[in-house]
Amino acid sequence: MLLAASGIIGYQLTRETPEQAAANTRMLLCASQQKAFASSLDIRGIEPFDCEICDKKDAYLPEKCYWTKTADGKWATKAEPSYVILPFRLEEGGAKTTTCPDCGRTVVGHNPVPKPEDVERANQSVESSSSTDESRD
Repeated sequence: MLLAASGIIGYQLTRETPEQAAANTRMLLCASQQKAFASSLDIRGIEPFDCEICDKKDAYLPEKCYWTKTADGKWATKAEPSYVILPFRLEEGGAKTTTCPDCGRTVVGHNPVPKPEDVERANQSVESSSSTDESRD
């Protein structure tokens, strides 16, 4: 009976809960293919990680960019982010910021999801710069 109880307790302590599995799953970006994929990370792992896309050690932890431009040129947010690798992850001494290839905005570490007021401010900035350009013509 004691053996069975210790076995049950051992199982309870070592099994991974769905919450733990979700916490250990990260998006990775294949540097050569620029394709993102979900992966369970080994806590001992270091970049670059094994890549499921190209089968090389070419996967890095990317930053997320939620910015996009609408058809009329206004800034907006999107539900699914673009994934961007910061240069310092690829080479020692690399830049801590980069530009999103999809929208052209600057991406930084722990890139925040834009708040509605951030989008409004960005659109006001675009409107004021375009009206300044029009007055120069």
